[in-house]
Amino acid sequence: NSPDLSGMRAVIKIPWSSNDLTFYYSATFFEDAEKNQFSYRLAGMDSVWSNWTNDHKKEYTNLREGHYIFEVKSRNQYLVEGSADSFSFRISAPWYRTWWMYLAYILIGGLAVYGLVFIRTRNLKARSVILEKTVRERTNEIRIQKKNVEKLSEIGKDITSSLSLENIIK
Repeated sequence: NSPDLSGMRAVIKIPWSSNDLTFYYSATFFEDAEKNQFSYRLAGMDSVWSNWTNDHKKEYTNLREGHYIFEVKSRNQYLVEGSADSFSFRISAPWYRTWWMYLAYILIGGLAVYGLVFIRTRNLKARSVILEKTVRERTNEIRIQKKNVEKLSEIGKDITSSLSLENIIK
């Protein structure tokens, strides 16, 4: 990577699989070097500087994708602070959180919804055909029963009128 125009160092790109980082640092004051203290922060994750400590390393595990700047400053046993130094880096996104995978998720989701709607519509149409067939069959049965009832009614009228005629004749 090339440095940006503001004079800062180049941003190092780190793959997602290497998102556990350990920073080692030291100070240039060598008189009782074990008394040197350090304060650090990871811009992009920490909002404040850490408390002063004699530890000369800091570990970060499972960093999310994004841009970070690790900053560290030192002070000697006389509490004289040195200038802060920084290391800028970017953690790449894992493959399943890239823009093209989000596009694939949307496409797969859309196809799943379309497939469900298609299958549901097909099932409803098939059920509609079955119901229409059932209605036609039942309507036919009712017509046949109606004709039978009409015939029986005619027979009943004939019987009633013949009985009435016999009573009149006698």
